[in-house]
Amino acid sequence: MDKLGKMIRITDLRSVWPHEENDFTKWFAQEENLTLLGDAIDIELELFGE
Repeated sequence: MDKLGKMIRITDLRSVWPHEENDFTKWFAQEENLTLLGDAIDIELELFGE
């Protein structure tokens, strides 16, 4: 899976994450990505239930 280097607007999410559970969730659960998104929306995000 490609690693995104910075936040950019994506109009076709399926072009980056074809399957929510197998692609997006695994990407999102990485601490680095949680931190980037949390910083972008100004809230602290924490992963539960690993």
